[in-house]
Amino acid sequence: MSVVATTGVGMLARLINRLAGTETMTAAGFATREGYARSTVFDVTRRMEAAGILQRDLAGTLMPGPELVRLSLADHGVAALHGPAEALLTQLRDETHATARLVAADGTVLLTLTARRGDEESMLLDAPVGDVARLTLRLRPNTGRAERDDAQARLLRAALSLTDHLSNGDADG
Repeated sequence: MSVVATTGVGMLARLINRLAGTETMTAAGFATREGYARSTVFDVTRRMEAAGILQRDLAGTLMPGPELVRLSLADHGVAALHGPAEALLTQLRDETHATARLVAADGTVLLTLTARRGDEESMLLDAPVGDVARLTLRLRPNTGRAERDDAQARLLRAALSLTDHLSNGDADG
């Protein structure tokens, strides 16, 4: 393996590790923060986007791509949730204006869809997905009781839907 290829693999590992946390970043921001050449970062992210490992939103923020999400879910024995979880978390985020997460039983965050608003978030709601995962919503601090109750009801319906999907599907992928 060449030095350039090794650098790319190491950089990708660092990038995926950063994306697994709560940080958001662009390719340029990652290059600056980590000290990699921008051209190398852009080349690797372009290739990983083509492979479905990474994706970007309209602002250029890097996020795990569908293949990386699928691998992570499979690693935790819930590959059957790949499509349904993304759809339901997107719906929860959009309808509640909250950050929605699927968290494995061991605490590993498997999928995060961040609220579009820049408001500070604080109120946490969660619901079990069988005995293998949890869905969480982090609402804004100024969320009223009616809005919180509505978000909790939506969260419970989504968790039940995913639990049913696991029961009826191949949970091990």
